[in-house]
Amino acid sequence: MEQSKTEFATQTRRLVITQITLGGFCAAGFYLAKGAIGAQSAIYGTAISIVLAVLLITGVRRAAASAEKSKNKSMAVLYFGAAQRFLLALVLFALGVGKLGLDPLAMVAGFAVAQATYLLAMQLKRSVNDEKI
Repeated sequence: MEQSKTEFATQTRRLVITQITLGGFCAAGFYLAKGAIGAQSAIYGTAISIVLAVLLITGVRRAAASAEKSKNKSMAVLYFGAAQRFLLALVLFALGVGKLGLDPLAMVAGFAVAQATYLLAMQLKRSVNDEKI
């Protein structure tokens, strides 16, 4: 079990570092195109995606642990987590555009780049696991 936790932490750390790196490239592009506010907006969008990805990974792990006890509880954990992430994303985007005055396009671009990184990382992990079988 301890090895599984260590492996989980390592994979999560790698994912976050990769998301930060590619989000940084996106921010650099927006810095060149729109200046500092564009870069800040892209970084903010990337940060939203990272927070949501970590919440998803943690929620799936929690649901897997509760599946041993009850499948209904496991499903409830997943549904609650999805609703939580959706609402959090809405609030954070609204905060970024409304209160912080960030550029919506750059924010969405940073978010999209980090989300695409997450999706690609999960797809690569799945194909590696399929090859092991």
